[in-house]
Amino acid sequence: MAITILKKYENTFIIVSALIIALVSTLPFFSSIFKATDDAINPLKNSAFIIKRSLWYLFQSFISVMVFIYFNYRWAKYITPEKIKRVYKVLLLIIYNLLLVYGMLWATIFIAKFTVGNPFGVKVAFIFYFWKYILLVPLAVLFAYVLQLVIRSKIVEIENYKLKEENLNIQLKTLQDQINPHFLFNTLNTLSSLIRLENKSEGLKFVDDLANVYRYILESDKKELVDVQTELDFLKSYNYMLEKRFGKNLIIEIDISDDLLSTLIPPMVFQHLVENAIKHNELSQSSPLKIYFYDDKNYIYVKNGIRQKADGGNSLGLGLPNLIRRYKLMVDKEVIIEQQADHFIVKLPIIKP
Repeated sequence: MAITILKKYENTFIIVSALIIALVSTLPFFSSIFKATDDAINPLKNSAFIIKRSLWYLFQSFISVMVFIYFNYRWAKYITPEKIKRVYKVLLLIIYNLLLVYGMLWATIFIAKFTVGNPFGVKVAFIFYFWKYILLVPLAVLFAYVLQLVIRSKIVEIENYKLKEENLNIQLKTLQDQINPHFLFNTLNTLSSLIRLENKSEGLKFVDDLANVYRYILESDKKELVDVQTELDFLKSYNYMLEKRFGKNLIIEIDISDDLLSTLIPPMVFQHLVENAIKHNELSQSSPLKIYFYDDKNYIYVKNGIRQKADGGNSLGLGLPNLIRRYKLMVDKEVIIEQQADHFIVKLPIIKP
C-alpha cells in the first residue's frame, strides 16, 4: 500500500469516526422525538423543533470532533517547539486544547443564536455546551493520538518494505558489479599475475578471498545487522583483492577499538564506502587514495582523501542515501556526511546489541 493511498484512507477514517462519535453523542436528542408534544402544548418539545435541534447538535458535534482531531493529529506540531522536554510539550498541548475549547464554545453559542437559538439563555447554553465538550474533547484527542500511532507504524512498515526492496536491488547491483566482464577481467588478470610472478600460496589466498567476498554478498540479504568484527573480516578479504589490483595506489588503514567489535552495523557498509571512494577519486602511485577507519565513543568514521575524477560527478550514489535511511529506520540515528576541502567523511552511529 503506497503512503499516498494510506493518507487517503486516513482522512476517510477520520471523517467516518467523527461522524460516529457525533451520532452517539446526539442519540439522546433524537430519541426525544418519540416524546414530542403538539405545538400548542410546548413549542420547545414538538417534533419539528426537536428534529431541528438534533440536526444542529449532530452538525455541531461532528465539526467540533473534526477540529479537535485534526488539531491534535496534524496542526499542533507546527506550533509546538520540537526541542523541549516531553512534559512541557504535554502542558502546551493541554493549554492549546483549553484555549480551543473556549473559542469553540463561544463560536458555537454565537452560531446557535441564528439556528436553534438559545431559549434558556446564554449562561445555560454555555454550561450545556461546556459539558458537551467535556465529553467530546477527550474522545477526539484520544482518537487523534491512537490514529497517530497506528498511521506512524503503518508508514514505518511501508518504509521498511521499500527499504528491503532497495537493499535487494543494491545487493543485486553489487553482485552484478562483481561479476561484470570488466571486474572478472581485472580479477582473472590479477590472479594470472599472482600465479606467474608470485608463489602459489598467494594465488590460493586470492581465490579464497574471492570466494569469501561472493559468499558474504550472497548471504548479506539474510541479515539486517552484523557485528563490526564480521564486517571487518569481510573488508580484509575484499581489501586483499584491492591491494593485488591497485597495489600502493590504494591504502586502507583500520584503527577501530576492540570495545566496538561486538557492536552492530548493516552488512556490506564498509565495502560500499570503499567502493564509493574508489569510484569518485583518482588512484595513482604518486598520490594514493587513503581510506581510514577509526572511531570515537559514538561513531565509526570512514574518511578518505579527495582526488576527484573528472567524470566523477557530485552524486552520492545509491548506497549512501540507502544507508542513511536504514540507520534512521532501524535505530532512529543519523548518518553524518561531511565533505571538506580535501576529505570526505562518513560517520556511522554505533549500534549496541
